[in-house]
Amino acid sequence: ATGKACPQVLAIDPTTKRYVTWAITGMLLLMWDVFVIPLSLFELGGFSNVLKVTNPLAVAYWSVDLVLQFCAWIPAKDFRTAVWEERVSKISARYLKTWFLPDLCIISIDYVFMLSEAGGGSKAQGTLRLTKIVRFLRIMRFLRLRKSREILELLVRRQNSEHVVVGIQLAKSVALLLLMSHYVACGWYALALYNDQDSINWIAKNELDGTDTGYVYTISLHWVMTQFSPATNNIVPTNFRERAFALAVVVYALIVFSSFVSGLTNAVNQLRRINLERTLEESLIQQFLKSKSISQSLSSDIKSFFRNSYEARRTRVREKDIPFFAEIPKALLVALHVEVYLPRLQTSALWIFHSIDEGLLAKVAHHSMSEHAVLPGQDVF
Repeated sequence: ATGKACPQVLAIDPTTKRYVTWAITGMLLLMWDVFVIPLSLFELGGFSNVLKVTNPLAVAYWSVDLVLQFCAWIPAKDFRTAVWEERVSKISARYLKTWFLPDLCIISIDYVFMLSEAGGGSKAQGTLRLTKIVRFLRIMRFLRLRKSREILELLVRRQNSEHVVVGIQLAKSVALLLLMSHYVACGWYALALYNDQDSINWIAKNELDGTDTGYVYTISLHWVMTQFSPATNNIVPTNFRERAFALAVVVYALIVFSSFVSGLTNAVNQLRRINLERTLEESLIQQFLKSKSISQSLSSDIKSFFRNSYEARRTRVREKDIPFFAEIPKALLVALHVEVYLPRLQTSALWIFHSIDEGLLAKVAHHSMSEHAVLPGQDVF
């Protein structure tokens, strides 16, 4: 029994604040990774010193995370279910069959890259070739993006506020648009920087040769953002390759930006629908108080209580608020009531419940118990 229990102690609940903080840190590192990957095409100057600090930190994080994946609970089916697999043996087996090898390959490439960067003083041709190969293989870090979905689902599961959920979805759309703009900007910059076929490019035409990489990048990003929106810019294509690239970006931007605006509109409409019920109820309260000539002080107290308690009433979901529960089979409903109410009975101060048969307690939970929410300031009895 002890041998089986010991590994189970290592199981990690991914819904705890500590693990969620760890997951959010991973999300930030993922965003940083995705941001940095295309920048390897350019001479980064002083920014490379920042990478020398962040890269070892990221490698250390993903190394620890690789170990944690053997212990962290996983959904029995997917992140939309409420059932977790808590057995370490099952968690480890599933991870070994799915993402362990890709994660191990990615972290190994990161270590090789870090070691090759540490030996950057060597100018041997073989070392330079190895560095270029490892830089290319680091594209595999895109495979870590599958973690972003898991982390977002985990964050959404912890939220009771619909406003926060819509805000997360909106932030996701904005981040995705900015990320795509970043990659297109790097492509537009690299197209001119590595073009040896044409005598002139947009960098040369605007006399930006030898200019700081960061400044030229911001110009490139500005050009991309004007393709995604009805704005102007003095940067124009100067040869066939740049013209073809610009046409492809315009078509791409037409599709992506229209989808972004549509998603933004849907999010705003969803927020309006969320607030509509509150607005209507508050309007009815105001109308009632005014029609009955209620005093200003009492009206103010009533409206203040309504505003302070509305969010608590709305986020506190009770069984009677869900019509579907009236249609589920009795066996499922009994099981639901047992899981909801039985722990309350067993942990109550009424010692008599500790000696009663669980079957009888299940009947009490099903037939005799219900939930009643009381707001701060309300009278219980």
